[in-house]
Amino acid sequence: LLFAVETMTLVSASYPLLLGSVYRVLVPSATGAAAVTNNIAITVPFTVGFTMMVVGATIRKVSFRQLGRNFTFELAVRKEHRLVTTGLYSLVRHPAYVGLLIFLYGAAISQMGSGSYWRVSGMGKSSIGQVFSLVYWSCLVYVSVVAVIRTREEDAVLRDEFREQWDAWAAKTRYRLIPMIY
Repeated sequence: LLFAVETMTLVSASYPLLLGSVYRVLVPSATGAAAVTNNIAITVPFTVGFTMMVVGATIRKVSFRQLGRNFTFELAVRKEHRLVTTGLYSLVRHPAYVGLLIFLYGAAISQMGSGSYWRVSGMGKSSIGQVFSLVYWSCLVYVSVVAVIRTREEDAVLRDEFREQWDAWAAKTRYRLIPMIY
């Protein structure tokens, strides 16, 4: 939602004749409009965060494609399931989670960094905005912890199903999420 507001503000500020009414809804006061118009910008944090979002989404999509019919959101081994050990799965054992985490942290960086609608509009400084920020970052930490726990659970299920094949893959692809770290 924040990304949509940010994008609409940038586009409507750039094309006031076309989208001026959208801009007036997003930035209702004259003082706020001047501050947002003069200060909202595509900054280094936005660019880094947006790039992380694209990279994360791409990793996740490629991971799902490499799994093919084996992909499910539930932890399950399907009939005729095969262990995927090539492509991204030769770098880390759970690349889809890597993609998800890169995407989510990238979104936070791009939408809450300097020059963002969140910062320039003052939303981040309001009481509600600070609570939202705390909840948002807490959710990111929670998702990160759940991803770590989930990788352990998935490894156990795959180890039970594929035994020696999984052991050989895990010996070669030692890291669950971050090469050389975890």
